[in-house]
Amino acid sequence: TSNEFFKLQGKWPVAFTVWKYDFVEKRKNTISLHDFTHLKSRDLRLEWDSEKDTEEFAVPYIEQAKKVNFSAENKVDIRLLLPKIEKNSEMIPQPRYDFGRSRPERQPMYDFKRDMTKSEKNSTEIIGGLPLKDEKRNNKKTYGHPDGTFVGFMDDNTPVRLRQDTCERMTQKPDSVWFMLMTSISQVNQSQIQSGAANSRSYCAYDLESAKTLFLWFGISKAISGKYPLWANQYDIWQADFGKNPQKENVFYAMCMAYGLAQNRCVVTKFEKNNPIPDTPEVFVDNPLCPTLQDSFWQSVLQPFVNEAFSTESTAFRLVAKVTELYRYWNFHYCKGQNLYHVGLENEPYFQYFAYADFLTPHSGLVQIRKYAENQSLSDLLDRFEEINALSQSLLEEIYQVLVEDFGYFE
Repeated sequence: TSNEFFKLQGKWPVAFTVWKYDFVEKRKNTISLHDFTHLKSRDLRLEWDSEKDTEEFAVPYIEQAKKVNFSAENKVDIRLLLPKIEKNSEMIPQPRYDFGRSRPERQPMYDFKRDMTKSEKNSTEIIGGLPLKDEKRNNKKTYGHPDGTFVGFMDDNTPVRLRQDTCERMTQKPDSVWFMLMTSISQVNQSQIQSGAANSRSYCAYDLESAKTLFLWFGISKAISGKYPLWANQYDIWQADFGKNPQKENVFYAMCMAYGLAQNRCVVTKFEKNNPIPDTPEVFVDNPLCPTLQDSFWQSVLQPFVNEAFSTESTAFRLVAKVTELYRYWNFHYCKGQNLYHVGLENEPYFQYFAYADFLTPHSGLVQIRKYAENQSLSDLLDRFEEINALSQSLLEEIYQVLVEDFGYFE
């Protein structure tokens, strides 16, 4: 650890290697290291000058230690699985959208966090797409555009007005779903799913193929969070090797989709008109991952694939059924096909900056329904959420098991 080598207050893992350079032209180098991260300091209290100690203790450590291939030939960037998308009549990788310019050579993601343009810096007009009363307007960065007719979300689900991006992934229908996904394994706990584009590291699932990759990425991120070997901290998320167990490929995709259905942060809200500038329209945001909304992304794209992938006995199938049953119960016993107003969510980020009354619909996000149930102490709903969470945790453990044991993810 750091404080064993340096006079520092903090403590974190330190790795080092010793190399001898010997140049040979055209030689292909492979980097393979022994993993000794499981050893404690007491394990190394040996007489290293003693031949006996070296043979009896040190040699077995080396022979039994797992080798890690740092050449990364079998660790292919998971982003390369994303299908190409059309831009200006050309098929390209999902590009990063940055300050209004498409830069396909960069990481294939979308950002609406940006620096002010030169004209904006010198302007007295309202800039950025955050609600007018949002204190984040004082940040150094700017988010979205004030005249945008589409809605994205900050990390806390504050809505932001956006313009159409260069690949036309923005939509006012619940026919796509957005992810904030981290490439670095050390940051996997930050991944989340939202109703609209995220302010950074944002990726869009707009059809089945893009959804497979993004739900897979999300599922892997959540499954390995806190469980990955220390050496993996140096890597970005890589693809699972389905070739080791091809019959489980679609099942694994569906498991990740089922987990995402139960553990997303999608919300139903609306960005009020004339905010943050006059003459901007109201924009309604529905829930793309509501299993009872007929034109949702889940119903139209994911549900048929999921139904075909796994049996009624599986944890994933039971989890999807539980989420679907909760929505039906919620509508039948509470909404009765109508919207509910003044529901005690007026201080939530997706409502607090607007003048209209906070509301819930039959298709509101799970995070919204649960918050309402907690505020009102509704045990019938909370019990159902507890069942969903228990099944979600069981499914996450299964995802990890399949990933590690069937696909050899850390081998």
